[in-house]
Amino acid sequence: MTAIAVSECDERVKATVTLDPWLWVIVEKIDNREYKVNTAQCHVVSEGFSPEVEKRMDFNTIKLIKHL
Repeated sequence: MTAIAVSECDERVKATVTLDPWLWVIVEKIDNREYKVNTAQCHVVSEGFSPEVEKRMDFNTIKLIKHL
């Protein structure tokens, strides 16, 4: 989440690349379409990451990335 948030704070940043982003901090804002991303984004999600997170929390990484 930090990389995504910081990329929106500095106009010099033109793109953001993340590996297995933790978006749980802003789940409600993303679900309500209140969080906007204005830079190009590339999120790499490991095959096992999202299922492991879902086992422990009510949190779907892929769904949230699509909503960004």
